[in-house]
Order: sequence, then structure tokens, then C-alpha cells
Amino acid sequence: MEIVFEGACRVDRFEELRERLMSGLKLQDGRVTCSMKAVTEADLSFFQLLHAAKKSYATAGVELMMLSYLPAALKARANLAGLPELCAA
Repeated sequence: MEIVFEGACRVDRFEELRERLMSGLKLQDGRVTCSMKAVTEADLSFFQLLHAAKKSYATAGVELMMLSYLPAALKARANLAGLPELCAA
């Protein structure tokens, strides 16, 4: 399963973004890939959500792979939120 985030990923879309991430947990023993290539804006709540999802997926035994491409303007926020792997590319 692939989850593609796009546009502005901010607190005003938190519930929608959370639901998309949590849908991958239903796979059980599957693999979910998250792409943020089309994200144009993101606030700290988005990165906190990704961080929490990473923990939830690990607990459930579902692999959550976050593609490392992130627009340069958002890399500092990702690093602040504890997701340095998004800053690699």
C-alpha cells in the first residue's frame, strides 16, 4: 500500500491525515510506503503524526517505509520532529 501526501499537511487536516496513516495498520504483516514528494507545506503536527505512526506501525508489526524525498523547505521541521531519515535525500 502506498500513501501519498500532497499539498498543505497542517493541523487543519490532522484527522484526514491520521485516518490515511491508520488505514495501513489494517494490513497486518504488510508494508506501507509514505511519499511526501508532493507536500508543499507542513507544520509540526504533521511530523509529530508521522513519528507517532512510526511507533504504532512497529508495535503492530507492519512496516512503515517513509520515502526520504522531502522538499528542502520542510527538512528542518522533519529533523526537529525526530524524523532525520526524511532529511537524507
